[in-house]
Amino acid sequence: MNTNYQKGIEYALSCPEAPINEKDVLSDALLDALFDNSNYIESKQKAVGFISGYPSLAEWRNNKLTVTFVSSGDARRVINDWRREIISRLIDRQDTPLTTFTSVAEDSDILCTFLFTPRELAVLFHHNCPRQQ
Repeated sequence: MNTNYQKGIEYALSCPEAPINEKDVLSDALLDALFDNSNYIESKQKAVGFISGYPSLAEWRNNKLTVTFVSSGDARRVINDWRREIISRLIDRQDTPLTTFTSVAEDSDILCTFLFTPRELAVLFHHNCPRQQ
């Protein structure tokens, strides 16, 4: 395992969780940014809509958001483009890797850790905390 990657994850996990609620990470603002034209259907910590034109399911609990690619098409390029679009919408960056990484959203104190599985992208939210020496 890459040492920098491991240190980044350990650092993120050492910070206080930032739950998806109406105080720390605003669920409405998060979903509006995530789904095309802020259009989605939401019920009981789940939302469905389109992301970059592809049907997607978002589920959240505590400080974890999981977004699932639900289209029957599974071309790797399509899924990678879908992942890049989600990352861009959440942290406003275009130059992100498609491997697990940690980043602070622009104009925010929220630390986002992105985790990937073949058809999902999970995001863990933590409050950014000072690095311990």
